[in-house]
Amino acid sequence: MASLRDNGTQLYLWLTADSDITDLIDEIEGSPAILVSNMLHEEYQSLTLIQIYRLSTIGAQDINPVTYTVNCRSSTDLKADELAQAVYDSINRKLSDDKMAKCNVYKCIYEDDNHYNTPIDVVMYNNL
Repeated sequence: MASLRDNGTQLYLWLTADSDITDLIDEIEGSPAILVSNMLHEEYQSLTLIQIYRLSTIGAQDINPVTYTVNCRSSTDLKADELAQAVYDSINRKLSDDKMAKCNVYKCIYEDDNHYNTPIDVVMYNNL
């Protein structure tokens, strides 16, 4: 069984390695603004960034997929959608040695003044 603190390391590695994505987001302390956290701190809310967190339960990972939410956040709905498209193009049906990803993109959500979020559910399957 995977750790209950499973944090989407494979997703983070895929996203940070793609310049089509990192060129669209801001930086935090010299690194691409990709946060693996279910909480978005106030000081980051004005940034264009990606937030990753595990959504699904964890069971027998040899047969159960694990679902993550990848939030594509920006100051406009157009920028949030553009970032979501880049994420989708980069990781939908992507394969690694032991994982495959499948993505579903949702409608952009207006959250607050100049804060938009286009969420993507990413289902990670184990390659058996």
